Amino acid sequence: MLRHLLAFEGRQLVANGVFWLVALFWGINAFAISASEGVNLVGAVGSVLRNSPYVVVYSLGVMTVFALFLVTIFVAGTALRDFELRTAELFFATPMKKRDYLLGRFGGGLIASIGIMLVAAFGLWFGSLMPWLDADRLGPTRIDAYLWALFVIVLPNLVFISALLFAIAMLTRSMLFTYLGVIAFFVLWTIAGELTGELDARWIGSLIDPFGLSALADATRYWSAEQRNTQLPELGGMLLANRVVWSGIGIALLVLAFRLFRTDREGIVLRRRRKLADAPMPTATSSVVTVPTVRLQTSAGAQFRQVLHQARFDALGVLTGVPFLIVIALGIFNLGGALFYSDLYY
Repeated sequence: MLRHLLAFEGRQLVANGVFWLVALFWGINAFAISASEGVNLVGAVGSVLRNSPYVVVYSLGVMTVFALFLVTIFVAGTALRDFELRTAELFFATPMKKRDYLLGRFGGGLIASIGIMLVAAFGLWFGSLMPWLDADRLGPTRIDAYLWALFVIVLPNLVFISALLFAIAMLTRSMLFTYLGVIAFFVLWTIAGELTGELDARWIGSLIDPFGLSALADATRYWSAEQRNTQLPELGGMLLANRVVWSGIGIALLVLAFRLFRTDREGIVLRRRRKLADAPMPTATSSVVTVPTVRLQTSAGAQFRQVLHQARFDALGVLTGVPFLIVIALGIFNLGGALFYSDLYY
């Protein structure tokens, strides 16, 4: 059954125009990083070649950070598709195992994420072949650098990101709260990087970075330009520990989503609604209701008042809503982290 579900998700992915648009957008960005002299993402300056192994690995690693917001479309979308289309009950009424159902949906989102990053890797490679680039700033294409980056940096990152988003989507049953979770995670990751960057014990920052960029930077901290042009980082020390830890956390999040998954439409709620049977039944009373006489107003003044009333109603709904308050709190938290270092030059 799992094989059939993954095949179905693959067909859905190929037929999804949004996937191809996102993949094209991400491929063009990767192409610009490699083919444009005006784009310098990871320090391809001086004697460091534009397509060196160091630049390839670090570029794909940085792109997985920004892919966090794009991958949400497919991971959360796949997880919530049955609930949004109101077809979940049809699946739950079949003898399908919960393991196959959840792994199939998770696999669909993960396949989409991997597909996007493969297009990005292709764009990065294709950009290095452009004839307008200075030949002295280019070296031989290292396929092993792309494979190392994909299997050591990109794939573990995608497993963790997909598991995190899948767990949030399955537990909240809400695309909105999934995006709020992404924003919260990104803010916390940014502030944690700022705080640990000042520590003398760099291993802490290397270990708590879920994307492995701090561990990668620490492993290549004292590399010369020649080393960055010819060598790949050694998979050991804090870099290996980081990859193992965050891959394990991703698997743990997936197991948590499996354990807490419910087949009802609400998912996890802080306070369960009381059953209708527990509520007191209203008593029937007979009374005469007088309906006032009204006259429909269609003038420009009436329509303007309707617009103002609707705008006020919607504005109050947004400004007093939980999502808006959460985003404001995260913004203040992020601002506090920036102000904490406002008196430092470096």
